Amino acid sequence: MDAPSGIGERIARHRAHRGLTQEALAHSAGVSIDVVRRLEQGTRRTARLSTLASLARALDCDVATLLRPDASEPPRGDGIGLYGIRRVLTAPGVLPGFADFCDDTADTPDLAALRASAAHVWRLYQDGGYDAVSRLLPDLITDARNAARELAAADQAAAFGMLATACQASAGVAITLGQEDLAFIAVERAVSAAEQCGDPLHQASAANFLSWIYRRHGRLAEAEEVAVRAAEQCEPAWLSSSPEQVSVFGGLLLNAAGAAARAGRAQRSRDLSATARAAAARAGRDRVDQWVVFGPSVAAMNEVNNAVEYGDLDEARHLADVVPVQKAGVPATWSARYLLNVAQVQVEQRRAADAHATLQQVRALAPEWIRYHPQARTLVIHLLDRKGRPPKGLRELASHLQI
Repeated sequence: MDAPSGIGERIARHRAHRGLTQEALAHSAGVSIDVVRRLEQGTRRTARLSTLASLARALDCDVATLLRPDASEPPRGDGIGLYGIRRVLTAPGVLPGFADFCDDTADTPDLAALRASAAHVWRLYQDGGYDAVSRLLPDLITDARNAARELAAADQAAAFGMLATACQASAGVAITLGQEDLAFIAVERAVSAAEQCGDPLHQASAANFLSWIYRRHGRLAEAEEVAVRAAEQCEPAWLSSSPEQVSVFGGLLLNAAGAAARAGRAQRSRDLSATARAAAARAGRDRVDQWVVFGPSVAAMNEVNNAVEYGDLDEARHLADVVPVQKAGVPATWSARYLLNVAQVQVEQRRAADAHATLQQVRALAPEWIRYHPQARTLVIHLLDRKGRPPKGLRELASHLQI
């Protein structure tokens, strides 16, 4: 875990890189100079998420960069390795001019078995099972490539679609574990496979992942632009479109709204969310498929997340009161992300017991995922630093997060 001054050290490093004084950073971020000074001196271990978001915007990075102990490694003691994923994504046979490196002796996978494997891995990824996903993805990517090369033309499109899905899951695991270079490689491979698939939904889904990776990387304008452009290209005809088309369109808008929220553009985020909400109503229910996770409760949860991002906690609390009851189909990580923001509101309201109970709920939903989310770590630090006895079980939760 960080030393007490870990966040302050990263703020100071980014500030120096940009040539800013403490006063200039405080002015640009709209925060007190005392907050900047105390964070950098290590006399304050963390700050409100809205404050950290303002500092991150002023430093041209994202909040995760300031919170993550080491942007290149997962927490200590973790067994997840990405070597296998990196190896198959960067194999010479995938590069132009090196096709003769492909293994022509490999058996051609059965398409039905490949489809079942892809669906299994995709669901594991959505539920935050990164250890299992990282072990399964190399074989899935290899099998999907072999199928796309060896199967008859009628089946090649489906194989490329599954390859795109596997590469998107690779990108998601990589960015979660702080491997940004690998995430961009995986997204590039996903985009390429989606183009060869020829399915507009796969292409839009790959664009959605690219937008999300830009967003996690702090490249917020690009994240919004990619998502909005892709949404414009696949905007459905409302009276004749399929639920899948509506969901992909809505998912792109959610990503764009999230990027706008993180950039502090509250009204733009609300406008994009309103259109996504209409798409969710048209979709009728929450759905998880190989293209997107989307639906009424997903859209509602994202509006809460966005309100926390742009710092309107009263709005976040109001929106949380009207989030629909989540159905079993919503993946664990999506519910967990929303509940982290509920806990954020509870911390800001000084409802320590409620916040701790919500964090324990997040852990129960996604025990592996919570260890890699910087917001969970900073909330636990907040609760540990409060005066008085910490809620029962908080120290054990801190140990789970390696604090």
